[in-house]
This record gives sequence, structure tokens and C-alpha cells, in this order.
Amino acid sequence: MDNNNSPILEFPQVPTYQVEWFPVRYEPIRDGGERLTIAIAAVGQDGAVRVVPSFEGRQMQCIFGESARGITEMAQLVITSLELHLRQFKTPKGWTAPIGGFSVDVPRVTYVHVIDEAIVLGAMDASCLAANNRMIRELDNQDTTAEEETWAHQIRDFAIAMAPGLKDAFGKTFKVRDKSRRTRIDFIGSRLAANFGKVCPHNISYYVDRSRIKLWNLRIMRDHLYSAIKPPRLELILNIPSSDESNAHRAAVKEAIEQIEAEGDLEEIRIRTFKDAGAAAEHILEAEAAA
Repeated sequence: MDNNNSPILEFPQVPTYQVEWFPVRYEPIRDGGERLTIAIAAVGQDGAVRVVPSFEGRQMQCIFGESARGITEMAQLVITSLELHLRQFKTPKGWTAPIGGFSVDVPRVTYVHVIDEAIVLGAMDASCLAANNRMIRELDNQDTTAEEETWAHQIRDFAIAMAPGLKDAFGKTFKVRDKSRRTRIDFIGSRLAANFGKVCPHNISYYVDRSRIKLWNLRIMRDHLYSAIKPPRLELILNIPSSDESNAHRAAVKEAIEQIEAEGDLEEIRIRTFKDAGAAAEHILEAEAAA
């Protein structure tokens, strides 16, 4: 999709958004002194909350071998518990990890443009695993994959064929700071704003992480563009495999969708799934035509 002619929406360049961030640590051997950063948590001055894993499953596999799966599951439980606490109390004070060996480190304050910048800075400052963590890297790198680009092209072509007037609503971009990469929102209409993604059974964890990034980009757009007026409905429109996939693949996709939906609910962003681009395009047109 060609974004060369897309409008660039500039925002204040001075980082004035205060964020308190802190690492979440795991001590594999109780009282052994070794600690591994398993997540970065951040609370913005407006109460926004982010808790992002600073590792990938393959990294844990390399470090812990057969024990990696259990440790990863414990880490996810701890991350969920902490995020729920922060959303309610806006501070790590009073939080106790549901599993022994996990704790939060001393909070630190930084000034950024958006909360995701604090996550990236915190991860690079406090986690040796983050440099190779695809999810952390892509918070600062919004390139789309070839599969996602194909999906976006297909939706756009179908929609424009039915409603040529929507051409300019596709492929919008904006900047959150000077010299930063453009952040793309795949569709911004009068009643709907959406990003387009995929869930591929052969690379589930990667595309779940990609979906998280697309959710965050929608949230950032809403906060910047619609702080004073009512925003359009936000959706993440996902392409899912056709039904000829194996039962195991279908189960993995279903679990991934449920995970993405849970995260979308936290941001009041609806997840929509489609097997073909034509149906997705018709949905967009119906949303735009709704009274």
C-alpha cells in the first residue's frame, strides 16, 4: 500500500508525558541472587498502564530447557496479576506476586511522548533479553509484514471497488515525534478506525505479538487524534485461516483470538475475524454507513 501521499499528522516534539516504569524480576533459585527481567511495567501520568513481556518463548527455551514452558506460564500469570493491580491502583505498592520468586524493582520516572516509548527505553535499560525480543523491537519499528500488506491491499481493493469515495480513508499515517517512523493506521473513516492483521497457525506467537502492537497503535491514535472529540469505533480486523486447517491448528488459532480479544477489551477495541477480504471490506462499508 502506497503511503507516500498519506497525510502526516504532526504532534508535539517535546517529551512531556511523565511515565513511571519498573522491571518485573524473576529469581530462578530462591535467595540465590540471580534475577532475570521478565517484563517491563509502566504507568502514565493519565493512568494508562502497560505491562509487556521482555522475553520470547524461544529465549526461555534456550535458558531453561524443559522447564521453560512452566516458567513462561508462571510469568504470564504474574504479568496479568500485576496489570490488573496497576489498572486499579496505578501503583505497584501493595502488590504481591501470586507465585514466589517474582517481584517488582524500584520504580523510575521518565518523560516520553507516548507510554510505549517508556516500555522500549525501560526494556533496553533493564533487560538483556529485550534486544532480541521481536515484540519490544517492533514497538519502535512499525514495518508491516508481506502477509499483512497483502491482506490490507485486498481489503482496500474490495472496498474501493464498492465505494470509491473511501479511497483516502485507507493507509493513514501519523508521527508522534520529529524524525520518528510513521505509524500507520490501515483505515480511518468517519465511524470506524481499524488496523488489519493476521493470525497464522504456523507462527501463532509472532502474530499475536503483531496484533498487540496494532492494538497499541490504535490506542495511541485515539489518544492523540481524539482527545477532545468522540473517537470512531476502533477495531482490529484479523484474517484467519480457512477451515481446511487441522484440528490442532484451529484450536491454536481459537486460543490466540481469545488472547487478543482479552487485550482488546482492556483498550475498548473490538476484534473482528474474517476468512476473506471481501467480507472484511463489506463490514467496513456497513460500519461507515451505520447511522
